[in-house]
This record gives sequence, C-alpha cells and structure tokens, in this order.
Amino acid sequence: MANEEKRLAWALTGSGHYLRECLDIISSLENVDLFLSKAAAEILQQYGYKHNVGRVFQDKTASSVPVELFYQGK
Repeated sequence: MANEEKRLAWALTGSGHYLRECLDIISSLENVDLFLSKAAAEILQQYGYKHNVGRVFQDKTASSVPVELFYQGK
C-alpha cells in the first residue's frame, strides 16, 4: 500500500457559486477524482462548463451506495 498513488477526491454539488473557479483549480491538479451530485451534473451542463478530470463518479441513486467506492479507495 505504501507505493499506491495518492489521489484527491473533490465533490461538486448543485451550487453555481464559484463553480468556474473550482473547475480551474481542479484542472491544475493531478490525480483528482471528481464526485458529482445529480444537481452538479445538471449545472455543469447548463453553464456549458467542461472538466478534464480522468475519473468522474456521478451520483445516480437516492441512497449512499456509491459512497462505498470511496470507502474502498476506488
């Protein structure tokens, strides 16, 4: 486990406040996993914002099942 690459988890919600700035910061970082709520996915599309993050996890359920991936380090 000592040789595993460390990653940063960044979550976006549906608020548009400082969204462009957050995406700019995320774009400048390496090894970022982006977690999107349903509302965040809608807002990104409405504003026409793009991201260049390799791994994106999008909430598609009303429960906390997707969080299991976070606990497992995936």
